[in-house]
Amino acid sequence: MDIDKKLREQLNKESEELDSLLRADRGLFGRIIDSYHSSMSFWIMYSLFFATLIGVAFCFCAYQFFNAGDIKDMLFWATLSLACMIVMAPLKLWLLNESGRQAVLREIKRLELRNEQKLAAIEHMLQNKNSE
Repeated sequence: MDIDKKLREQLNKESEELDSLLRADRGLFGRIIDSYHSSMSFWIMYSLFFATLIGVAFCFCAYQFFNAGDIKDMLFWATLSLACMIVMAPLKLWLLNESGRQAVLREIKRLELRNEQKLAAIEHMLQNKNSE
């Protein structure tokens, strides 16, 4: 069997492995949970705690808005509600971006390891071919 056939078989095998990995993707919630085990876990937990506090403040402001008696109070509570939403949105976006960044870093490390293994296998096949 020549080296081209071996390489084709190896590439087909890798393609099947990649397809199985893509089917086993954990999705958004799995990525978010994985981000709590990263080097940025303290900042992620801190941001989530802060975003939760802002969310509670938003709910309180919205409740006060609907129970306000005059227009001046309604305007005050609506402004605070809007401010809470404006502050909370970037925090949530950062949390989602960080979880995506962690997933990409893990995939890059997996690909590096896989490429090293494949390179070693190809070098071994070439050495075996040269020794024949």
